[in-house]
Amino acid sequence: MKLSPVEVEWIDSCSYSGWEDAAEKVAVAKPTTCRSVGYLIRRDASALVLVQSADLDDVHGDRYADALAIPTKMVVRVRRLK
Repeated sequence: MKLSPVEVEWIDSCSYSGWEDAAEKVAVAKPTTCRSVGYLIRRDASALVLVQSADLDDVHGDRYADALAIPTKMVVRVRRLK
């Protein structure tokens, strides 16, 4: 399988732990924009799946490592890399 690297911009939740003054962090908490780079393995109605590494040696078949599933609704942009 020929894989092309992509950069995905997506929205993720953001959290703070421990006790915080409402005026400092809690009142201004909001989702954050993320960017991830990897090989696009799957994209469907539920998720976009990237992997960091791909072992495409014909002896073992296609094998992948470090998968990240991003909910499709959270994807802002997908850009193919050269």
